[in-house]
Amino acid sequence: MSIFSKIRDYFKVRKCRKKVTSVISEVSPQLKFFKLVECDRLEINENIALLRNSEFRKSAIEYEQLLEKVKKHNESINALEEEFDEIIKIHPIEKILINIVDYPFEKIEKFNNVALQVSRYTFPAEMPKATTYKKYILRIGQLYEDYYDIIRQNDIVKEYLVLCNFCPDKFIDGNEERQFFEKIKEKKIEFANYKRVYYSLPDVPVNMVGVLNEQYVERHINDAVLNEVNGKIPDYEQKRAILFDPESQLVVAGAGAGKTLTICGKVKWLLENRMATKDEILLMSYSKASAEDLLQKIGEDKGLKVKTFHSLGLEIINAVSGEKQTVDDQFKARMTAFFENVDENPELLNKLFKYFTLYPEGNLTVENKFDDKGREYEFLKEKNFYTLKDALKSVNVNEYSLETIKSEYVKSVEELVLANYLFINGIDYVYEYPYEFRTATSERRQYTPDFFLPAYNVYIEHYGINKYGRTPQYSAEEEQEYFESMEWKRKTHAENGTLCVETYSYMFEDGTVFNELKEKLVAHGVEFKPLSTEETKKALDAAMQRNDGSSVFNLVATFINLYKTRYSTEKEFDLFDCTSENKYLVERRKLFLSICKDVYVCYKRQLQAEGKIDFDDMILYSTELLDKTKMFRFKYIIVDEFQDISVGRTKFLQKLIEHGNSKLFAVGDDWQAIYRFAGCDIDVFVNFANYFDDVKINYITTTHRNSAELQAIVEPFITANPEQYKKHIFSNKHTENPVRLKYYDKDVATSFLEVLNEIYSKNKSATVLVLGRNRNDIRPILETKRFVMEKGGRLKADLFAEKDICYKTVHASKGLESDFVVLINANDDRCGFPNKTEDDPILSLVLSNKSNFPYAEERRLFYVALTRTKKIVYILVNKNKPSEFVEEIKNYAYEMNDSGKSAEKNECTCPECKSGKLVLRKSKEGNEFYGCSNYPYCKYKIGDLNAVRINNRCPSCGDFLIVKKGKYGSFLGCHSYPKCNYTKRIENNKNDRWK
Repeated sequence: MSIFSKIRDYFKVRKCRKKVTSVISEVSPQLKFFKLVECDRLEINENIALLRNSEFRKSAIEYEQLLEKVKKHNESINALEEEFDEIIKIHPIEKILINIVDYPFEKIEKFNNVALQVSRYTFPAEMPKATTYKKYILRIGQLYEDYYDIIRQNDIVKEYLVLCNFCPDKFIDGNEERQFFEKIKEKKIEFANYKRVYYSLPDVPVNMVGVLNEQYVERHINDAVLNEVNGKIPDYEQKRAILFDPESQLVVAGAGAGKTLTICGKVKWLLENRMATKDEILLMSYSKASAEDLLQKIGEDKGLKVKTFHSLGLEIINAVSGEKQTVDDQFKARMTAFFENVDENPELLNKLFKYFTLYPEGNLTVENKFDDKGREYEFLKEKNFYTLKDALKSVNVNEYSLETIKSEYVKSVEELVLANYLFINGIDYVYEYPYEFRTATSERRQYTPDFFLPAYNVYIEHYGINKYGRTPQYSAEEEQEYFESMEWKRKTHAENGTLCVETYSYMFEDGTVFNELKEKLVAHGVEFKPLSTEETKKALDAAMQRNDGSSVFNLVATFINLYKTRYSTEKEFDLFDCTSENKYLVERRKLFLSICKDVYVCYKRQLQAEGKIDFDDMILYSTELLDKTKMFRFKYIIVDEFQDISVGRTKFLQKLIEHGNSKLFAVGDDWQAIYRFAGCDIDVFVNFANYFDDVKINYITTTHRNSAELQAIVEPFITANPEQYKKHIFSNKHTENPVRLKYYDKDVATSFLEVLNEIYSKNKSATVLVLGRNRNDIRPILETKRFVMEKGGRLKADLFAEKDICYKTVHASKGLESDFVVLINANDDRCGFPNKTEDDPILSLVLSNKSNFPYAEERRLFYVALTRTKKIVYILVNKNKPSEFVEEIKNYAYEMNDSGKSAEKNECTCPECKSGKLVLRKSKEGNEFYGCSNYPYCKYKIGDLNAVRINNRCPSCGDFLIVKKGKYGSFLGCHSYPKCNYTKRIENNKNDRWK
């Protein structure tokens, strides 16, 4: 070979080697990418033989090795891409998750292995499928890693969906609902514990169970079993209440809406659907009569248990103790005997005497700002503030020596306490004795200090001012007059050198009144000589005869009776809250509780010694004994008249429910809750959910008794109180003028007869229910001798022979109905309607909280009275003092007569106190005059009888104008002259009128 050939080949080799090196450098890095690689170079291939035989033989070998790698790489890429594309296409991640049970672990492992092989390569930026590959590699790797977690998650989803899709043909109660949501919660918690979650759990609507229950009700609302109950067809609301089956259901029903029919329907539904046997159903009511009535309507042949709370309690006690208990029903007799023999217990005698004399009232001061003085005087007369001194005089005086009896009225509780304090300490006093110096003027009466101690020539004035020196019981104008009167009295004593000791209302509040009064009196030489035990007993006996002491007796008996409905031992007496800013009331409460505790302990010891229990023990003891027996377990407890529930009965009912895991079906009407005085607590009804579990409330609002017109009158009246359930009562009945007002002046009996005549002229076979607010309201009618009241309240009269007329109090009428109702007491009076007798504040310790709405329970009682009628309710109203309830509805009621309407406000009313009535009286000398009905608090009087009869009033002050004579002849002048100087000329044509 020539030298030129060698040189040429050399350069070829060098050039080839350079290209090989370049190709190797270019292609080798590409082998890590997931793509096909091209590395064939024609020029290199043509000279590779020269390169192989040259000193660069190593480069030739490297190149040939590269070609082999590229070949394998491309074969691998083609195979992987084809396989991976097929996996991604046929087995997307979503499909795998949805059908995970069809993918065994080995299959997922295979997919993951392919993905791992693919993942070893780098995906070129321009590769379209790079993102898809990356996602799938990541997800399939997670699926492989979490395979068994995914299998469990899939199972949870299935279980969850099964839970969510259940639709049983039953009402789902609260317990089942709680179990459902607890399982839902468990699934969600288990789900949340996984590192990675592959499925989602759908949200369960919070009202899901409610929707299912509504669907259940609609499916069964027309079931044949509900189409007839006791011969009647329940309405939609009644059927709905029957079908509802929560743990605790309250059915709020209007008057005459069919509460008993709903109860009967509930029992029928439970029995016929085999939801309970007759032995698993307990029906409860509050009285023996109502329980017997309920049993009769349900059907005595069904073998159902219908009990009163007390009879069931007694049954439990008998069963657990194994002995038949003797029940004592002589509580009142025992209390009477105890007080009659109280002198056998000197300590208690002294406590009672101290309470009666020094702590007679729970309301010390009158904070009311009365419309006028007359209203204040009426209040004082109603309170009947007799002193102990007067009580003793009235009892001990010769009955023929009436002139020796001095009726000693005081004007406030504080004055009453001070008078009694002086008396029990042997200090002789005279109440409002005329001041020893003459002070009367033409404008001011003779000064009469509150108390005068004749043996010591000491006066006592009590001022109703608080610790801030104010009189909150008076208006600003009256307060200023009061202050001026105080200053005048002080000045009068100072000018005349008389001794006057002062006490103040705030001394009662801070508890210092007795100590301060004693200290002041002792300083002026007054001797204290407390009554002996014998005198104390005598004083109490006298008070009892005057009813003052009996009020204390009744208060103690009432408190203990209410206490017994709540508590079974005396321990709670020491736990009552006696705190108050008013120290006098604190001492009063402590003293009263001490008395009650002593009496209660003695009473309980008597029962225990005789081996007896009383009425309230039946409930309290049985509540404690239920845990000791497996008997008395019921699936359903149905309670009628639930608005009459008390604290003790509530605890008993709660224990029964707990004992038997029972469901409660309670029916009642809060608008008819009228027994707070007996311990019933409307709060249990109004706040039902605070006392029972899984509460559902349904309403029955169609009355089958009253007319729509009657409801239009009574509904606004009863719903004026916002502290009750709001409901609108419907009626398909119609009656014209269903509420009729019959006004009368004095003779209620005649008006009553007129009403009966009207009733029986319309319907000869009508039933008439006569209602009174109080038991004795019927007395004025019976005193006419036209009617006789037989047993059970039946009224018989010759004029109405064989007529069905019955008298009851409104309380006793609840649950009854009649064609016609006559309400005979709708007067504005202390014992009128509303009854304005106030409970002693101390009873609040054993009574439910009093409503903030004025006369709330009296309003409900009036509603009960009006809704007893099927047709018309007649209301007899004293024209001179119509009930404020009548005033509230009179614009919507029918007035039967115009003559009964009230006279003008100033007709025969006292011009001084404004609301007292002028009454014709005779003086000791036999002279007639008109005096105020509020005497002795109002001392107004007028001797000109003609002026009163004519009733011509002074336009300036409101007193009467009387005929006077002047130097120019007769004229009209004000009776209150010189206080009022008004005069008027007498017109000639009216002279005869004034003669």
